This record gives sequence, C-alpha cells and structure tokens, in this order.
Amino acid sequence: ALTDHEWRVVAGAAYGPGLFDVDPGPFRSLVVRYFVDDPATVDLTGREERLLVSRALQGRDAETVAERLEYHSSGQCMRALGDAFRPLVDHYGTDAALEVRERFVDG
Repeated sequence: ALTDHEWRVVAGAAYGPGLFDVDPGPFRSLVVRYFVDDPATVDLTGREERLLVSRALQGRDAETVAERLEYHSSGQCMRALGDAFRPLVDHYGTDAALEVRERFVDG
C-alpha cells in the first residue's frame, strides 16, 4: 500500500506538475496493483497499459518508449504517462491523493 506521501507524489504527476522520474517507486507499486487486481475495473487503453509497463515496470526511458509507442516526442510520452495514471488515482487513490487531484482540477 502506498503512504500518503507516495499518493501525493503519484497524484501530483497525474494531475499537476509532478514528475514520474523523481521517485518511480510508488508508480511501479500502483501499476503492479492494477495488473494484479482486476484490470477491467479501470478504463485504460492497450496503449496506456503498454506505456505503464514500459516506463513504470521496465524502467525504459521516455525517448525509447515514445519511439516504440509512436508518440511525437518524449514530452508527449511523459504527458501521456501522467494521463494514464489519472484513472488509477481515481480508482485506487486515498484521501491524500484525492485532495491533490481536487487542488489541480478545481484550482
């Protein structure tokens, strides 16, 4: 289970200016949880799943993943990674994560 701090890190990257590369550990744990639990309960595309596996589980760099998954740039790939974490934060997130989400969505 993620700590409140880890949830804030993940939610900050999903909804705000936070960065995956600063501390990939909590992201990895969340992706593992997604695949171990029932993935059908969260609405992710196949491309988003491949992105999560490539970046969070395999640790591939953004440029390599961008090329393999046909993103226009590594920046677009990194933004897509944040977007892919949004449904995971929404589905699994604790109050700490949801507070961060609300700050960026409503702020």
